Amino acid sequence: MLSHPLARLLAVAVIPALIVYVVVLTLAVAAGIEPGLVIRDLMQTCDHPIGVGMISNLGILLWASCFGHPALGSSCRHKSLRFLLGAS
Repeated sequence: MLSHPLARLLAVAVIPALIVYVVVLTLAVAAGIEPGLVIRDLMQTCDHPIGVGMISNLGILLWASCFGHPALGSSCRHKSLRFLLGAS
């Protein structure tokens, strides 16, 4: 059914992420929280120095890259590209 790579990407990654994003913003507005406070970085919201939350943000980026590289590699059809991306 979802044989096209772009359709699979939309079904597996983009649409669920968009649903979560909309639900979180809707719940925030329902609780009386401004959407700008939900979207902004915590450092900007609380007026903290740049180092606050850096380890957490780096951990999230590391987690995302550790998931993204094999996911991208498994979707490649050429074996040489899959090898370079770390998916055998």
